[in-house]
Parts: sequence; C-alpha cells; structure tokens
Amino acid sequence: MSTLPPGWTKTRVMVSGLSNNFTAQLREPVLNVVLAQCVSVINGLAIVQVDGLNRNRVSTTDASGNVIQFDYLASNLNNTVATSSNGTPSLPKDPSPGRTFSQVSVRLVDLYGATATYGSGLVSVELDLYSYVKH
Repeated sequence: MSTLPPGWTKTRVMVSGLSNNFTAQLREPVLNVVLAQCVSVINGLAIVQVDGLNRNRVSTTDASGNVIQFDYLASNLNNTVATSSNGTPSLPKDPSPGRTFSQVSVRLVDLYGATATYGSGLVSVELDLYSYVKH
C-alpha cells in the first residue's frame, strides 16, 4: 500500500444506476476533489465519464481510419470488468482548488462520445476520489 504525499487524501466510492447516464448521491460529501481514478466498472460496455473529472486522454482509430480522441476514466469496451492500473496515479504538485462532491454523475459513451447503447441492467462504477488541501 503506497503512502500519499502530504496534503492528499483518497476516498473510495461506489455508485450504481439503472441506465447509461445516471447521478448517484454520496453518503457524505467529499471535499476538495482534484482528480478521480476508476477502480472498476461492472456491466458497462462503454467508456466511463464522470462529472468534470476526466483528465486522461486517449486516442484510437476507427475502421474508416479516423483518429478519435476522448477523455476517459476507464474503458470497458471489451465487455469484461474494467480495472484501472494498480497504484496511485501521478498526482499534480500544488493543484488548483478542488471541488466538493455530494453526488457523482456517470455517463457511458462510445468511441465517438455519443451515449453508449447496451442492454439494460445495473451499472456499477467504483472510483477513487483524490482530494488536496495545502498545508
């Protein structure tokens, strides 16, 4: 288990919804959130976007040769349980003030950024929310 640098805290949350675009209330507000890392996605055949926290960028090429770029927290396009890389993401030094989250909005999208279509069912997303307070 890695230790976070001074000023940083991590809060793990699990949110679930019955659609590909849902908002879930958190038990307690999470203060000063600077970034998020997706830990797992269950039953979501898509790219996961969460509020304004998507900072990672990735690109791919479709069958027609078009290059597509999108922001993501996790990709579950191969219809398996998506898991992020183990360990702490690269944390910025002295980041801008974070946001307080009392709810989390999740949107599942395809490669083109359109709302993903898939079968019905419960979608669960587990996130690590990283907060920073300057000491």
